Amino acid sequence: MAQEVEYKILITEKEYIYLSSVLKSIYKHNDILQINVYYDTSDFSLHNKGETLRIRQIDRQSRIEYKFNKRAFGLVRISDEKSLPIDDIPERLPNQHVRLLSLPREKYCKLGNLITFRTNFYVPHGVLSLDKNQYFDYIDYEMELEVSSVEDDFSLIIPEIESFLKTKTKNELPQGKYSRFISRYKERNI
Repeated sequence: MAQEVEYKILITEKEYIYLSSVLKSIYKHNDILQINVYYDTSDFSLHNKGETLRIRQIDRQSRIEYKFNKRAFGLVRISDEKSLPIDDIPERLPNQHVRLLSLPREKYCKLGNLITFRTNFYVPHGVLSLDKNQYFDYIDYEMELEVSSVEDDFSLIIPEIESFLKTKTKNELPQGKYSRFISRYKERNI
């Protein structure tokens, strides 16, 4: 089991374009296409507990990921994560995966996809990602910084965007991708 520590900020398309331009001129980076296929029960039991179950596909390799014990402090999000390789993307999660991930024994069905066009920037002390997310008929943008500890700070790691970060309040608590996905899913299926 791993622990993930990340800062998350929702940004506008204009901010996405600006940050991408600034960061590409300074840091090594690479672009990846990431497909998240989300699963939950018919009554959204995982979402209601603040948990996420997804298959993440990158470069034709897929892993099933279960994120739980989520905690948030301002822009910082911490969660525990279990992850296993998986060969296909089923409509319903097989019992063996439910057991291996230590999930409650329920039926987990595929809800849909969220496609992320991600640029990773290799900054001191971590990886900063700019994401363009597409799900259903919606597009949003976010900036994530994965770090090793809560003490790490955006402005210390990436001084070039410190002035931009000051415009974002530390009291904002942006929803994660799965919560935003579920909000749109429910709007479409009511």
